[in-house]
Amino acid sequence: MKIAALILVGFVCGCGVTPPPPSPLPPADSSPVRITYGVAKFDAYLQASDQAIGGLMLTVTRVGGTPLDYSEGRVAKYVAERFCADRGHQLDPNSFGHFTALNTWIFEGGCL
Repeated sequence: MKIAALILVGFVCGCGVTPPPPSPLPPADSSPVRITYGVAKFDAYLQASDQAIGGLMLTVTRVGGTPLDYSEGRVAKYVAERFCADRGHQLDPNSFGHFTALNTWIFEGGCL
């Protein structure tokens, strides 16, 4: 009977526990954040933009090695998702990646 009472007390006490809030996102126009995917290294950073959805865009570039090209959108999106996930957020699901120049993918909207 004592064990059941202890379990009940533990259950009731645990109900009010809330998870910690997500870590804050870096401010727009902050320094790039290095993210590794396999053996490749990438820089991801938020930029303020009057023309981007939500006023932010997340830019992904490869550091060293072969530059990103138009066929590597999935790799760039993975890096963008990791950038957001490492801060407890998710990439805006409505964000559509744009290949803008050699080695540059941009995701409008940034992280939610």
